[in-house]
This record gives sequence, structure tokens and C-alpha cells, in this order.
Amino acid sequence: MAGRRTPKEVIDEAIRHTEPLNNLCYWILAGLALAGVVSIIIGAVRGDFWTGGIGTVPIGVCWPVLVYAMRLRQQNALLRMLEVVLNNVKTAPEAHAAIRDAFGFHFGQSEVGTNVVVPESTSTGSGNSP
Repeated sequence: MAGRRTPKEVIDEAIRHTEPLNNLCYWILAGLALAGVVSIIIGAVRGDFWTGGIGTVPIGVCWPVLVYAMRLRQQNALLRMLEVVLNNVKTAPEAHAAIRDAFGFHFGQSEVGTNVVVPESTSTGSGNSP
């Protein structure tokens, strides 16, 4: 069993897992944009309407890739902000409250009441926790 990890280590690892996908999005975005622009220029130089028109297709496909890449960046920034909040807590209840407040701020206060984590009861009787 590895030792206790800090929030920074856990968040760094989570962001490292999404980094290849983020880079892939940017490479696809660059390739599609380049193919589209080159096709439009070739169509304009040759006076070929169809070649230029076909060049708009890859440029149109760039938008969903760009949106996905921006969402990945946004989620990584959210994780970094969560790291700041978690570095200031000492106990599990404080961490629970910090996470609840951070996600409530991000997703809206209506989501704060929908708790998916069942809090442990304080009186377990046996003293052992699973």
C-alpha cells in the first residue's frame, strides 16, 4: 500500500491521465483547420468552386473538437481550484464540506442538496471502519 498522497499528487495524476487526449484534440484541430484552409486556397487559386466548398467541411468539423478541448481545459482548471481548497482542510468532514461547496459553486446551488455520498454514522459500535 502506498503512503498517504496529498491532494496535489492525486490531482496531478488525474490531469496527467487526460493530457494525451487533450493533446490529441489539439493535433486533430490543427490538422482539420490546415486541411480546410489549404483546400479553400487551392479552390480559390484554381477557380474550382467544389474544391473550395469541400474545404469548409473540415473547418466545420473543427468546432466540436474545439469545444471538447475547451471542456477538458475547464475541468482541469476546476481540479486545480479544488486542490487549493483541499490543501486547507485537516479532517474528513472539512474535506466533505469543501468539496460540496466547490461543486455547488461550479454546478449551482440546486445540486448541493443531491448528495451521492452517504455520510458515516458517528456511532459504529465496533470501532472498526471498512
